[in-house]
Amino acid sequence: MTTPSTDADRLRWWQWVGPWPLRPFAMGVITAAFALATTAYSIASDSVLRIVLSAALVGLCSGTVFWLARRVAPAAVTRPLGYLLAVMLSALVGNALRIITDTLLTFPNLSEGVNITLTVIRAVLFQLLFLAVLGISDRRLKAQIARGDDALNAMAHQAEALLTADEEVRRQVSLLLHDRVQAGLIAACLDLRRTMASTSMGEAERARRVAAVVDQLEVLRVLDVRRAVHALSPNLREVDLVTALDDLADTYRPAMKIEVAQAEHIAVPEEQRLGIYRIVEQCLLNAAVHGGAENCSILITGDAATGDAADLSVTVADDGAGMPDNPGSGFGTTLIDTWCRVLGASWSRSPGMPGTTVTIRLPRS
Repeated sequence: MTTPSTDADRLRWWQWVGPWPLRPFAMGVITAAFALATTAYSIASDSVLRIVLSAALVGLCSGTVFWLARRVAPAAVTRPLGYLLAVMLSALVGNALRIITDTLLTFPNLSEGVNITLTVIRAVLFQLLFLAVLGISDRRLKAQIARGDDALNAMAHQAEALLTADEEVRRQVSLLLHDRVQAGLIAACLDLRRTMASTSMGEAERARRVAAVVDQLEVLRVLDVRRAVHALSPNLREVDLVTALDDLADTYRPAMKIEVAQAEHIAVPEEQRLGIYRIVEQCLLNAAVHGGAENCSILITGDAATGDAADLSVTVADDGAGMPDNPGSGFGTTLIDTWCRVLGASWSRSPGMPGTTVTIRLPRS
């Protein structure tokens, strides 16, 4: 769910009036303070207690009216007319009490009726103002909390995706070690044992067989173990990014033709290489597993889309099955989102002719 930002959460003019939730306790306290402030000018040593008690009673009565309105007619006070009636009734009751206790603020040049009318209008406007302040603050606070909850959920989803991606890499490495390395080592050990145990084999033949075992072990070291090490932690400090991506592509080349290219005079900063590597790794996985692609290209260039030659653009295009009609946000998408956030980059995914094209734009550090 997308929650609008506070700046974009604009209210129309009539929404400032209400209806907002009635706040009996808060409005009772505020009304009492307002009543005390408007009669403070007339406080004398013999009327302090009377004015303070009158203000407290005014606040109590106003709060009680709001409480009763919420209990008796909860649906009515959520509509503009019922809401305004509750506010007017609260103002009338409070000012009636001030008339009884003779603490009503009056203007000597105006008649009693005009004074009472102006006081009621002022009290209504005052209550509408504070209800709007409380209501809008509550609305904005809930929007901020909702955005915070969304951010926490997104972070939890990203953490889960990172763990899943980490486990996927570990699973691939374990399969490689189990199926290729271990099988190769077992075969080499058996061959070496037969050679050493043979009594009919000549020294020349024995030396040849031992050399063959050594060659077999060298192949395991250079190809399979090196591939497992690169999958866990690619050496991007000593190896340029194109070479590292080309080694990564070797994992998928038995089933997919992959081309890796980088435009001339483009240097990728070291701190961005790992992020690009992991994003491309996920794109290749999606192209092979989900897209069933036969061809894929990886191109690193300057980003002409922004008109800034200092930016970088990484494009991964495949000829696979393409995007679904309603692409969701899976672990792969979340993983790319997370790396782009870390790199301060943006990315887009669009259907190709056929297949899918993923473009990552990175600001040069």
